[in-house]
Amino acid sequence: MYSAVLVAHAIEEGQRLLERLKKERFPVSAALWYHVPDSSHWVLVIATPVVSRVGPTAAYTRLQGILRDLNPSYLSLSNISLFSPAGAEFERVRSVVGLPNRFGVSPASGRPRNLSSFEDAYVYRV
Repeated sequence: MYSAVLVAHAIEEGQRLLERLKKERFPVSAALWYHVPDSSHWVLVIATPVVSRVGPTAAYTRLQGILRDLNPSYLSLSNISLFSPAGAEFERVRSVVGLPNRFGVSPASGRPRNLSSFEDAYVYRV
């Protein structure tokens, strides 16, 4: 099946969002772009304890305000998923990240880039 390429612009906007979240004291435990299997869609997955503390609706509302101020051209609530770091959904994503030769890894994540391919995700940090 056709696999859409994650462009540098999306990676850069994701990085800008993560920097802004840090500045806004919106904690992030993990963040990665994930290619949804059998589709051409990429989703920025963010694991944050905010989901556990205030609930998903309030977490997305807060994120929407931050996105509005950031004014990205690519990122929107439609291509961002927030998860609790302790939730089963995020654990399923995290279990796949550990597979060899599956994910691209950013230099900030502390894992060498040359051990990974950039086929299915781009990991900022896990």
